[in-house]
Amino acid sequence: MLARRELVAAPIASADPRVAIRQRGKRAAAPRGGLLARSPAQLTAAVEELLRFESPVQYQARRATRQVCVHGVQIPAGARVVLLWGSANRDERRWRRADRLDIAREAKRHLAFGEGIHHCLGAPLARLEGRIVLEQVLAHMPSYRIVGPVERVTTHNTRGVVRLPIEV
Repeated sequence: MLARRELVAAPIASADPRVAIRQRGKRAAAPRGGLLARSPAQLTAAVEELLRFESPVQYQARRATRQVCVHGVQIPAGARVVLLWGSANRDERRWRRADRLDIAREAKRHLAFGEGIHHCLGAPLARLEGRIVLEQVLAHMPSYRIVGPVERVTTHNTRGVVRLPIEV
């Protein structure tokens, strides 16, 4: 079943965060797969770190509904703003060594699935699927490794992988 889903996943990786987390998880977990295989309890934390590190959606554009001050910058009502989820999830004020993937990192709330009324309704399902896929990959292929270049989807707003060559 995993192979069948991956054949379907490649063309739509950028449009489906559940697919993207599966593919990112395989890429990122490969060097530290031993840690996850030895400690399955860390799978949930690993999924959260993968989401934080490579947010499926990178930004959303909005219009300020009221005047607000953010980090000392006044944003007037009606102004157009761009919320950079990917950047926020790498903010050094919130995350120690933010540009480093650390699956053992203490889990904190991140913005990989947005926030507030625009929070992704599918986030719980994507998290569950990500955990299950990592669990199954590590159970059936605990020593896989990446054997070629990772080919990414090139879009302006989403992150994904088209090709991830592995060896079992």
